[in-house]
Amino acid sequence: MAHFKNIPKTKEIAGSDRAFGRSQYLLRIGPQGRIVIPAPIRKALGLIPGAVVMGRIEDGKVVLSRSNPLEELRAMFKNATFSSKTLTAERRREEARKEAAEFSHEDTKARKKN
Repeated sequence: MAHFKNIPKTKEIAGSDRAFGRSQYLLRIGPQGRIVIPAPIRKALGLIPGAVVMGRIEDGKVVLSRSNPLEELRAMFKNATFSSKTLTAERRREEARKEAAEFSHEDTKARKKN
């Protein structure tokens, strides 16, 4: 790694288009695979120590974005086809099946005794 000693850990790339909010940074990957998100990026995204970010690979690039648990849940269930009415009806059917099974079991026990 001797050839990297003269490169700063984080450096804004010359020619970044600040007018359009497109600053680019060279980031160094540490020995444990960690990178430091530059302060201007953290500030722009409102990231504080302990914040959670989403990471994904998109078109051969690593994309990090601010994580919002509510938005993540909405995205996960975006195409869900069930509603609270469906869930309630399903619960009622399940309860009816349990009651029928218990009644059947008790009825079988009573018949065996007679």
